[in-house]
Amino acid sequence: MRGPTRSTPHPYRVSMPFRALNVVGARMGRSALRVLAPLDVDVLSERARRRTGLTDPGEGWFWEGLRVLSASLEDEAELALVGRLGFGEEIERQIANRLLLREDVRREPRIAEQRTPRPVFIVGYPRTGTTLLHNLMTLHPDAHAPRFWRLHAPSPPVRPEDEARDPRRAAAKRRVRLAHAMCPIFATIHELSADSPEECVFLMQNTLLPYVRAETPSYRRWVLAQDLVPDYRHHRRQLQVLQWGRPEGRWVLKSPFHLPAIAALLQVYPDACIVMTHRDPLRVVPSFCSLVAAARAIHQRRVEPRAVGPRALDLLGAMMDRFLEARARLDPARFFDASYEELTADPAGLVRRIHERFGLGFDGAVAARIEAWMREHPQHRCGVHRYALDEFGLTEREVLDRFGGYLERFGELAAGKRGRRS
Repeated sequence: MRGPTRSTPHPYRVSMPFRALNVVGARMGRSALRVLAPLDVDVLSERARRRTGLTDPGEGWFWEGLRVLSASLEDEAELALVGRLGFGEEIERQIANRLLLREDVRREPRIAEQRTPRPVFIVGYPRTGTTLLHNLMTLHPDAHAPRFWRLHAPSPPVRPEDEARDPRRAAAKRRVRLAHAMCPIFATIHELSADSPEECVFLMQNTLLPYVRAETPSYRRWVLAQDLVPDYRHHRRQLQVLQWGRPEGRWVLKSPFHLPAIAALLQVYPDACIVMTHRDPLRVVPSFCSLVAAARAIHQRRVEPRAVGPRALDLLGAMMDRFLEARARLDPARFFDASYEELTADPAGLVRRIHERFGLGFDGAVAARIEAWMREHPQHRCGVHRYALDEFGLTEREVLDRFGGYLERFGELAAGKRGRRS
């Protein structure tokens, strides 16, 4: 697929009102920006305490990660004013969510006693069909799917009959509208809705997610050196809050950013079922580069697509290196591998094979739901996502060389062959 022609306006930029706001920010001194849009963890922590009326977010790993992230954003990311405001809100929200979570468990200790049996985690590179498969897997009547508005603010628990009136749902809808208004191309790359299932990476703190939205090399190095078991314990505790007051079910979760932390995930969720999606890296890499460029257009002062490419390739390569090393040591029975082509050619058949593989149950009613969902959600309904490797300063040979280990292990699946167990 080809990229935009020279006559096409550069797609990786924020819309005019937000560009104007960033121009104002560019004229401000650094000290003024730090006051108007602080990234300082102590300042944001105090805001979170005032916002929630709570004072005890706990100690340890949580604070170290936030401080490393804050410093990396301040010193390395070249954030625009809109980006500083966004990341400041994100850090404040993480602290507020932690305060509220601890209060939930203090008031109702039984939250921490809930089981989360046999969750399904859909992993795989971004742009390999993880979102589509997630939506289809959540159509099973036993499935619990975290919706974006609850992921954004898990605490406190809410009764199903009160969800429609919950102010967090309305706030998430405003957030989605704002994201689409800031960078219209983003909707063609990753459709976002307050009420749709979304990546459970929002429940974690020390993840690779900030790398997509800003260039933070020191934070990336720090994360890759961490034991992320505490992150997954935090992740599970939030699932328990989301589940509180509802029938026990099976969580269906997804995020490409579980790849480099798969060993930590399985330590916390030893009965987890892992579904890995596969696609040709020559299609995955430019599509992911486009996602990174769109996300960074919202947050950074400038985005040069040809500079995005090599860094995005290195990030994907580092994620896969970690995954391949861990997977060689892990139980093959925990994994099911599926190709993107199989998913798009026979979605109901693939979901049935996944359920049969893990003994999760599947019948004709679920197949009918999947077929109906596919009819109601045709591909490209939000526009065609166009991208090309050379747009991002990369060649096919560079991509194939970087993913030599992956292609040696999963080359048939990347080429579109039928899914297998391990």
